[in-house]
Amino acid sequence: MNHGAPGGHDHHHHHHSSQPGFRTPVSLGLEAAQSTSNILRLLETSHGGYLPRDALTSVWHSQGLLWEQQPDHKWVATNPTSPQTTSEAKAKQAPQLLSLSLSDDRTALVKLIGVDGRTRFVSLLRLDAEFLTSGKGMGMGMGVPNDGWMIVREFIAGTNTVATTNHNDNISTIKTLSAAIHQYLSIEHGGGPKDKKIAQQLFHPDASLLSIGTLPNDSTEASSEWNGPVGSLVEISLDTYVQGVASQTPHEDTSQKLDCLKTLDVSACGTMAAATVQVGNGAQTTLFEDYLLLGRSPTTKWQILSKIFSPRAWK
Repeated sequence: MNHGAPGGHDHHHHHHSSQPGFRTPVSLGLEAAQSTSNILRLLETSHGGYLPRDALTSVWHSQGLLWEQQPDHKWVATNPTSPQTTSEAKAKQAPQLLSLSLSDDRTALVKLIGVDGRTRFVSLLRLDAEFLTSGKGMGMGMGVPNDGWMIVREFIAGTNTVATTNHNDNISTIKTLSAAIHQYLSIEHGGGPKDKKIAQQLFHPDASLLSIGTLPNDSTEASSEWNGPVGSLVEISLDTYVQGVASQTPHEDTSQKLDCLKTLDVSACGTMAAATVQVGNGAQTTLFEDYLLLGRSPTTKWQILSKIFSPRAWK
């Protein structure tokens, strides 16, 4: 639910083409090599410790958000391309890649340790050339930097979090995180005022939903708040999502039969987490692979800071 419905099947997805409809997993081989090499080149530019200020627009989308945990433990989002943010950190160490996950050939999540020694999750999307933010090096005939991959969200946990050595604290972290994900899945299949209220508490007020459009460019189906032309960035506001929850008719139980938690990565002493969740729609035509990025402080429950989704065909 609340994702946007794709416009058809895509059985022949080639890396550079813009196929509308359902997204497909990245196959091991040339396709994976192309995606990862472009992403790694972008990360070397953005997190290698030498990014000049005017190069931000070539790696960060203009609607990008940098989520950072403040000294008071609160999570705050800022636009990294505005001049007053992102202090020029002196490199303490070489950046380190911890993991790279590809949901499809347009949706990626990276975990790395930056030059400042802090762990971060980085969400990337690949846009078609006509939908890229204009910036240096994107003029006519200049080619598309990094094949259209851009950073849309980055999450950096606080530095002053005390490492938890208590076994029970770690177990408690997993339990509360599992409860938040379970709550999310119940909202996706639920509906009405009660679920609307739960959604408002579960999502951070500055959170939004992101995806790459799946509609054919010549589609008679108009772009909506939930979808857009293939290759474009679609951002769904939290208000739109919450209203969608409120107006939705709860799904049949069978719509949940393929739901699962695919991966869960708890980081930075239990204050930041990334979950890959598969959830079905009510009509049982579409599966969504969702990247959920969550944060919490010592005094707050887990909240979803960002949701990035990829529509797949129902198996």
